[in-house]
Amino acid sequence: MTIYLNDEDVAQLLSLPAAIQCVDEAFRLLSDGKALNSPRLRATVEQASVNIMWSAVPTRGVLGIKEYLVVNQHVTHGPALTRLLHSLNTGELLSALNEDSPGPIRHAPAPAVPTR
Repeated sequence: MTIYLNDEDVAQLLSLPAAIQCVDEAFRLLSDGKALNSPRLRATVEQASVNIMWSAVPTRGVLGIKEYLVVNQHVTHGPALTRLLHSLNTGELLSALNEDSPGPIRHAPAPAVPTR
């Protein structure tokens, strides 16, 4: 069963310290070769540009995809990006997150890890 989340759900469910801990663990998994992280893929279709990134942690059985569309040079309406989490074992969509605006949970954890 897919869990659908929005910005408010994330703010209620995930604290900034927990997000930093998750990013720290993700970097350790990448360093140990236990996770994969794809470079951003970009393509342009007329006035729109699609951006797609994915990462996987096979030992946890998950693959995450982040995608967003930029229309007319940053004039995009609706959720800014979508994050999808799939099961590597079944292909099932585990969760979907529509993000309307960047917040501290999205931007603060990555630079916080090396500065601790």
